[in-house]
Amino acid sequence: MAIRAGLIGLGMMGRHHARVLREIEGVDFVAAAVHSEIHIRQPTEFRFFRVLLNSLTLVSMLQ
Repeated sequence: MAIRAGLIGLGMMGRHHARVLREIEGVDFVAAAVHSEIHIRQPTEFRFFRVLLNSLTLVSMLQ
């Protein structure tokens, strides 16, 4: 079972975190939130931010 990872914050360091999350075997990087905007790989799967957070195994938050 893959770890479902999400990322909050895509500034300079967030882009590195996103790259690393995509490269880790066993991690499925499914979504990233930027300010109030949410970028989702499968938009029909997540309709609300709370649903998104509850569906993740791992959340990385950056400023």
